[in-house]
Amino acid sequence: MNAQELIRQIDDALEELRLAEKHFDMIANKAELIDNAIMQIIIAKNNYMYLLKQARKCGVERDKKQMYYDLLMTE
Repeated sequence: MNAQELIRQIDDALEELRLAEKHFDMIANKAELIDNAIMQIIIAKNNYMYLLKQARKCGVERDKKQMYYDLLMTE
């Protein structure tokens, strides 16, 4: 996997995390769906962190300021 592909996957994973968190916010008052929404967030966050570790192993670096900003925007 080349660096550009890995960065694209990281960006996609971050977007997936944002969508999972938005989904949670939308269904927060529906108790029967909360567990599923929480699992989606955990899976998305784990995928994002895995891809960041892979990038580090491959020597692919992203702008740290942008990375922290991206993470803060998901909170």
